Amino acid sequence: IQLLELIEQFADAKTEELITQIFSRRVNSAKANEYFREALQKILDREWMHERDLLRQKIQSGSLSDDEAIALAKEFDHLRKNPPKII
Repeated sequence: IQLLELIEQFADAKTEELITQIFSRRVNSAKANEYFREALQKILDREWMHERDLLRQKIQSGSLSDDEAIALAKEFDHLRKNPPKII
């Protein structure tokens, strides 16, 4: 039940339909794989964007030392250049 709730939280209508079909065993396995990968990529992208936003907020807060701000800026730049990708 927890997995379904997690998927439904991030899923769009297309993905929800696929999940319904999977559980009723009326699904094309190739499409299931494609839709699952798309849904997983969306979840990874959202988490990546959230992490970038948190770093940006910390950097712009003005409460960091120069060294801390530089370290976070490097981390942000690395994160920005390396978006998540499903292999």
